[in-house]
Amino acid sequence: MLALTKGDGMKDGKDKMTGNLLRSAGARRQAELKERREKEGFKKKTLWVNAKDYEKGINDAQLGSKTIMDFPEECDAFSWMLGYSEWIAKFEKIRREKMRDGRPD
Repeated sequence: MLALTKGDGMKDGKDKMTGNLLRSAGARRQAELKERREKEGFKKKTLWVNAKDYEKGINDAQLGSKTIMDFPEECDAFSWMLGYSEWIAKFEKIRREKMRDGRPD
């Protein structure tokens, strides 16, 4: 019986040309983005976010009922703060665009 090892067959495991030919335009863009971000000092991380606490952070930011350091003890602090800070950042972006366009609140 003939045993095949990695690299045997039609595709050589060391053949980078075949992999590049099969790579999609989207995959190339993602690889380029990753390379740029790494050069800028970013590190990619996978995060677990509690959706309920994230939404509560957004709601609290919209109501203005709490500050970023006043997160509820029953909430996951990271998830709540992420929701809170993302809403604040979005609000600030909109406010700056209005000011730039000469449209005060």
